[in-house]
Amino acid sequence: MAGGVLAGLHGARIRGWRPFRSICVITLCTTVAFMSKSSTSILTIFVLLWLGMLGKLYLKGGSTRTIASCLAIVSVAIAIFFMINADLMFDLLGKEDTLTGRTVIWPHVIDKIGEKPILGWGFYGFWSPSNPLVWQIVKGLGGVPTAHNAMLEFLLDIGFVGTAFFSFLWWRNFVLAVKCMNGPAGQFGVSSILLLIGTSVIGMSEVVLLPPLQIWTSLFFVTGFICEKQLWLARAARRQGMSGVAVVNARSQLAHARLAGKM
Repeated sequence: MAGGVLAGLHGARIRGWRPFRSICVITLCTTVAFMSKSSTSILTIFVLLWLGMLGKLYLKGGSTRTIASCLAIVSVAIAIFFMINADLMFDLLGKEDTLTGRTVIWPHVIDKIGEKPILGWGFYGFWSPSNPLVWQIVKGLGGVPTAHNAMLEFLLDIGFVGTAFFSFLWWRNFVLAVKCMNGPAGQFGVSSILLLIGTSVIGMSEVVLLPPLQIWTSLFFVTGFICEKQLWLARAARRQGMSGVAVVNARSQLAHARLAGKM
């Protein structure tokens, strides 16, 4: 649902695409999210819609870019406030502070992370059906055998080494997206930033970027590669343009030298 909203927002900003279809996609996905009563999806969609509006204002340039930047700073301050006062956010969403029982399993996961902190238990190694510790946790707490948190799942599966590597990739993609937004591919840069922030919001209560068949994992790598390619093409075009200018200047100087010699 959140992925559909992200696609709709991207389509609404691209010239040549029919905005009515994008609006219908956004409306449908948002409606389904509210009907499913998924707090994570609703919160993520709200964040995507708000940041999508700011991104659209930013790309217009001029005074609207300044307004968008100021609103982005205010948004960060509001996000920090709700993170500090998590109970208030849960009350607004009408949910309990355990995230439907998700946070109950976190202390057990943290204990298991401490047993193998460097490289972790391996890719979904801890949650293997052959591991008796899994059944102890599931029987005691119930629910699906997963950490219900992206960072905890990273630390549990691939340890601090793997988590540090993925954190580097996340920040690298974010920097590339910002450069694209201010350079050769503004619309795609905005969508990439929305993707990265959206996965961060979802990662508070779900596992993202680690499952290979998850759409967010594919989009994470694909958008990073596309942003890098757009920046590379822009640099190549600038180098080609600069070399062309250098050739023209050299020819002009040669022509002036020949003219001076004849005189």
